[in-house]
Amino acid sequence: MRRHPVLAVFSSLALVLVVHIAAPAARAAGAVDSLSLAAPSWDVTLGGERVYSLSTAFKTFSPAARARLVSERLESLARDSRFDPESIRVVETEFSSDVQAGDLIAIAVIDADTTGTGLDRQSLASQRARLVRAAILQYRDQRSARSLAWDVGASLLATLVLVAGLILITRIRRRVSAALNRWIEARREAIKARTHSILEPDRLLGALAAILRLLATLLCLLMVYSYASFVLGILPWTKGLGGQLRALVLAPLRELGSGFVHHLPGLVFIGVVALVTYYALKLVGFIFAEIGSGRIRLERFYPEWAVPTERIVRLVIVALALVVIYPSIPGSNSLAFKGVSIFLGVLVSLGSSSTVGNLMAGIMVVYMRSYRVGDIIQVGSEMGRVIETDLLATRLRTAWNVDITIPNSTMITSNVINYTREAEGPGLILHTEVSIGYNASWRQVHAMLLRAAANTSGLLKDPAPYVLQRELGNFGVIYQINGFTREPHRMLRIYHELHRNILDQFNEYGVEILTPSYEGDRDTPAVVPKEQWYAPPAIPKGQPGADE
Repeated sequence: MRRHPVLAVFSSLALVLVVHIAAPAARAAGAVDSLSLAAPSWDVTLGGERVYSLSTAFKTFSPAARARLVSERLESLARDSRFDPESIRVVETEFSSDVQAGDLIAIAVIDADTTGTGLDRQSLASQRARLVRAAILQYRDQRSARSLAWDVGASLLATLVLVAGLILITRIRRRVSAALNRWIEARREAIKARTHSILEPDRLLGALAAILRLLATLLCLLMVYSYASFVLGILPWTKGLGGQLRALVLAPLRELGSGFVHHLPGLVFIGVVALVTYYALKLVGFIFAEIGSGRIRLERFYPEWAVPTERIVRLVIVALALVVIYPSIPGSNSLAFKGVSIFLGVLVSLGSSSTVGNLMAGIMVVYMRSYRVGDIIQVGSEMGRVIETDLLATRLRTAWNVDITIPNSTMITSNVINYTREAEGPGLILHTEVSIGYNASWRQVHAMLLRAAANTSGLLKDPAPYVLQRELGNFGVIYQINGFTREPHRMLRIYHELHRNILDQFNEYGVEILTPSYEGDRDTPAVVPKEQWYAPPAIPKGQPGADE
């Protein structure tokens, strides 16, 4: 039995909405004049409703002044209870056909008024006389006690429907919110296991509650709007306000609807082009994925070119699709759309010069194949492993786990040293130099450097390390030890170990290293005796915690 009041409320609300929507259309249909004037026109109104339109001047009166004067006369006649609308008649004169109300000339119809109507002057005057008679009768009927009683009763009914509807919406929202809360609580663990952390039960419940509040608020606003426009439109003194209130919402909706129908063929064309573009991009992605994986091989096209080439092809396809659909975009021919397009184009052209430079440099870098992801490279003073490349920049990760982003314009103008590429062949050569005095035998120095290289893990035995005497300096000989490696990612550790081994060899055999400079002979060479190699706090080799 509880459902009967709810059904009654909704039935009443539906009736009010139907009356609200149908009444303006009916009134408009009854009030519309059969004239269809192309020239600007002004409405003759009575009680806020249009009777007919004027577009011509008469004597010293402009069309607007004529319409205002006739409206005032009709208002005065309608309010005069002694005036009988049936006494309205048409009186012919030499220059006009006058619509007289008693002794008062309410309307003067001249020959210019008939332009575009398809009627002669007498017929047009008779038509307007009928319209005025009907408008006055309707004006008085709307303000009669019986009509006002019906209007007040309808307003009260609409008020009751509004209050009941608002209460009903609030209760339904609360019940649905409580039901959702119980449902989520009963399935909390399952939701946690199946959804992303952003959709955990509490957040999901909050999102659903917010959506419910939004829907309830929109429904309440719709009901209040319908109530206000209905009540204002049903009372004779506020019909103008009701019409304006309806126009605030209905006019934009009508514009949207007519615009959608007008642009529907273009929207269908845009949808077809978008569908074709989507599948073309899917096909391009599949082909280049196969090329990148090596399952499809093209002569002189390297697999590492697949990803950047795919991006370029996708960009070209999307650009062509935009060019094709541009004329079909709603509003593309409007001056506002063109102005915004030009403005955005100017902004892009002014702010993207460096971006375009990096983009072109990125294309050159990719197709020059200077490096790949995973290579150890050096750019200027920065050295690291390539972790990402794109058309705008290259990212390196240094030995200290610091990520460096280098614009591709810098990459193309700097010397790029690729250590990994050399290591893939005979091996990357690591080298270091020491300066030894002339009093040391070069054969002994060679032997010590080669032993230090042989004791260094990461340096290859084949090809074997070798020593070069780079320079006969003023105070000593500069020796360079060279060793091959295929582990460029361990370069710093290999250098570290090689330098320790060189120091141990020269200390063990008592040969002094003169680097950085030589100032004079010492009584004893500047070396560390072997018995002091593990002086505290150093930990002897072989013991836990020793620095190997």
